[in-house]
Amino acid sequence: MRRALLLCLVLGLAGCTSLRAFIASPADWAEYRRVRLAPTLDERLAASRYYLEHRPDGAFAADVRAYFDRAEPVFYDVRRRSVAGMEAYLRALPRGPHAGKALAELVLRRHEQRRATLDERSVAQRSARLEAEKAARRQAAEAATWWVQALLDPVLWLNPLTEAPAELLVRYRLSLPSPECENDAARPEIRRCSKLVELPYRVAGEGSLEDRQLTLELRLTMDHGGRLHDAALLGPSLFLREQEAREHRASADGDAAAQRRAAQGSVAALEAALREPPSACAREPSGGGETRLRCGMLGLAVRPGLGREDDAIRIAPR
Repeated sequence: MRRALLLCLVLGLAGCTSLRAFIASPADWAEYRRVRLAPTLDERLAASRYYLEHRPDGAFAADVRAYFDRAEPVFYDVRRRSVAGMEAYLRALPRGPHAGKALAELVLRRHEQRRATLDERSVAQRSARLEAEKAARRQAAEAATWWVQALLDPVLWLNPLTEAPAELLVRYRLSLPSPECENDAARPEIRRCSKLVELPYRVAGEGSLEDRQLTLELRLTMDHGGRLHDAALLGPSLFLREQEAREHRASADGDAAAQRRAAQGSVAALEAALREPPSACAREPSGGGETRLRCGMLGLAVRPGLGREDDAIRIAPR
């Protein structure tokens, strides 16, 4: 044995290792080879830890311990910077010197990740909800204007309604509820059709958002061939509902002055939308709170409902 140690001193570490390979048991040497031949740092440290746990007095224990004590702190310092790194450390060294810290750090990081994910999801959901509410208000604010623009197309009054543009037919016939039609008792050649449009939305009220709904009834009078005679858009406080949807602010019903102002706002919105041909409109003399527009071959009358009457927009040939 003394001759072996002397030979180690003479030949240096490499020679010492080679000599110890002859002295060590086959199992000791096999486990040490796993340390030396491990292809990655993770595997080498795992093999080192295994060797030290199972062969604390092995022929190579001193060398393995010196390597492990030098490499493990560096390995931990690098791996602790991410969740994946902490997981890699614990896979390699589940009972390593820093395993407790690594596990605590991993739990903390995962908690932070879950919280960040939940926060992001909450922000995304809130953003989606706000966008949906904004779209609902815009739809309510623009509903009457859309129908007026569609109905002021002069071609629509020259041909059967079945030949109307596709979007109008989809909104009129296919969207629920379907229109209900009946013959006029006084004029059998005339059919009267009614379609209800209900658009819920939310606006700012007294300290919170308030649920609202714009209710619009589309009434069409036509002959049995489907050619229009006149059209009307009616709704309870229709102009107030449009106004609050535009302004994102709740409006109180029952105020005649507020209803007139809301009607003026709706007329202004209609005029802005109807400036261009083919339905370019101009004001005509009117009175009694009614506003009249001349739109080519068609006339448009806007009248706020007072008391229990519905607000109304009427369209008919001039």
